[in-house]
Amino acid sequence: MSQRDKNNIPPICETDILAFREHLVEKNLTPTTVQKYVSDLRTFIEWCNNAPITQALCDDYVQYMLTKRTESSANTVVATLNVFFKFTDTPIKIKYVKLTKGKLEQQSKEKELSHADYERLLIATRLKNNEQMYLLLQTLYTIGLRSSELQHITVEAIQTGITQITSNRKTRNVYIPQPLGERLLSFAAKNGITSGSVFIAPQGSPCGKSYIFYNVKILCKLAELSEEKAFPDNIYRLFERENRLKQGTKLTSTRQSKKKLSKEEYIRLLQETQCDSEKLMSLILHLFDIQASELPFAI
Repeated sequence: MSQRDKNNIPPICETDILAFREHLVEKNLTPTTVQKYVSDLRTFIEWCNNAPITQALCDDYVQYMLTKRTESSANTVVATLNVFFKFTDTPIKIKYVKLTKGKLEQQSKEKELSHADYERLLIATRLKNNEQMYLLLQTLYTIGLRSSELQHITVEAIQTGITQITSNRKTRNVYIPQPLGERLLSFAAKNGITSGSVFIAPQGSPCGKSYIFYNVKILCKLAELSEEKAFPDNIYRLFERENRLKQGTKLTSTRQSKKKLSKEEYIRLLQETQCDSEKLMSLILHLFDIQASELPFAI
């Protein structure tokens, strides 16, 4: 789109929104992400109330958002608006809200799902007699899937024991353990699912992120856990953290090198996983020179 006049930026219209949506779809973003971007943009437009778009107006909106959301949540809105302004060649760029390291760590810890939390969610599914959510949570955790990848767990994939998942333009093979596969096939047979995705929402489509989030929030309430922990991909992150213990490395972004886990991180992971093998626990303690007295739990 052509460069807009910095001193004469008109209000955002419906044509702009539709063009932006089409642009996001062409970028192969997921439907959920597209909906989130468009929703954030519409909320901003409603707040502007047909006022001309200016840098000062956008900065005021960020301050307004901080009265309604956390800093990290406000930054997701900033990201949306910056993407839109870049798409429309609007000469405005909003600065992100800076978070202190301590605050970031505190917010992350509050939302983090521990292994004990995961077990409480499984118990909650049993209390609600919800076999679908019980197996769904187990599948996300056992295989290490993001909620958006659950649709790839099909009857055909389970029968072969492997499925191929493409995410962020990268493809990987995911293996389905036989015990889990047998339980999933039994569940599918009981529910008349003979092909396609095993996890189907009431409307007949594969279970998506919003459906999973809604149901996990209900389970969190029953399990007396904070709703902050209900984000479905928290289970995938739990899977990643526990794999660090096995690999002895910290998983980082692809642009960063792998780093050794610190002693404190190993202690936290040991506390979460509570190794069943006493010999394995002793070996890890010896290997990383951790004294039993340093652990916040008894062994």
